[in-house]
Amino acid sequence: AESAACDCGVSLDRDGRDSPPAAPITQLESLPALKEGNSSASASTAPMASPSSPAASTTSIPVVTTVTQAVLVAKAAPNLPAQTHINAAPEKKAEPVKKVPVKPDRHFELMCSFDMGYSNWTESGELALQTVAATMCMRKNLCLMLLGVPAKIESDALDKARIRTVQEFFSQNGLVATKSPERTRTLEDGSDPGVVCQVLLEHDRELRDYFLLREEGETLRLSGATRCLVDMLEQDFETVRDEQ
Repeated sequence: AESAACDCGVSLDRDGRDSPPAAPITQLESLPALKEGNSSASASTAPMASPSSPAASTTSIPVVTTVTQAVLVAKAAPNLPAQTHINAAPEKKAEPVKKVPVKPDRHFELMCSFDMGYSNWTESGELALQTVAATMCMRKNLCLMLLGVPAKIESDALDKARIRTVQEFFSQNGLVATKSPERTRTLEDGSDPGVVCQVLLEHDRELRDYFLLREEGETLRLSGATRCLVDMLEQDFETVRDEQ
């Protein structure tokens, strides 16, 4: 009969005789620590079970790595580059904000003519003053300045008297007109002297931006009353461009 295993660990041979129990599997003790300076130490120097012993077929030999070998492996490893985000979206540069100039690019002028040598305005000059007054009443944010335009033969006193006369006219209509800081203009073509009424847009942001944006090819929506005022300024006044 074939040998059968017993609970007591004793096996029977073919003749039924008791055979001595197999030698127990010996657990490998921890190998003695290898000195760090011994670089020739390897797993082959560890004690191994005899090939004829039963433990040789059932026990695996552990792989031993010395401290020196671990250090050498770590030094031989290539230096890994810093982690980069390859799939990260490229950073978009912010587009510069288009700034609108603070100063307007134009103002409007209308000449109030006077009789040569006198401080009395002409009929056409009176119509010009009424047009300016109506424009200023439609838009309170507009500024009004006065600039004298005398003839060469006229004195500075006459020029100042004309400016005061025009200021009184606007004051009677509830408007304020100040003397322009520009140099006095002198007539050279023989036309009538007088006072130039300058309508400025410095304090009217809507009209200022409208004309600036229109020059850039853009549009700014205006109300019906503002559109009517723009048409009046461009039709009844002379447009004068200002330096930026």
